[in-house]
Amino acid sequence: MKPMERQVYINSVCYPEKDTKISIFDSSVILGDTIAESTGTFKHKPFKLDRHIERFYMSLRLMCVNPEIEPQEMEEVIIEVLEKNLQFLPEDEEYRIVHRISRGAYHSPDEAFLTSTPYCIISVTRFNGKKIGKGKPGEITKILLQAWEKRSTCIQ
Repeated sequence: MKPMERQVYINSVCYPEKDTKISIFDSSVILGDTIAESTGTFKHKPFKLDRHIERFYMSLRLMCVNPEIEPQEMEEVIIEVLEKNLQFLPEDEEYRIVHRISRGAYHSPDEAFLTSTPYCIISVTRFNGKKIGKGKPGEITKILLQAWEKRSTCIQ
């Protein structure tokens, strides 16, 4: 039976586009924490999908994210979902397939910090009213601040 609307693949399940939901506690929503890659289609076929998946998995490894799916399986899923959705695409149009993985539900980290040019490193001790770690700058933040202070003293 063909689906009546476009399908979206989330957490190993295909959903009708209108029924897709991502928890507000997902790190992609709370922190913008997501690894993404996109693949265009030409004549409704993914262009160099194997290379896009290879690059995507390299990014996942660099960000220490386990996708919990092997590259070959991901490729198969992408083809399957694309085939389900092709019926909704006019012949003269193409798809952009977006592969996106987040770390999942937000868990309080031991520490967090922001970096910017004018402020160097700013410790984040609370997020949405919830204490992060012990509620004070963590050890890594302190080490980075000391290294920055040492480096900036050498530059002056």
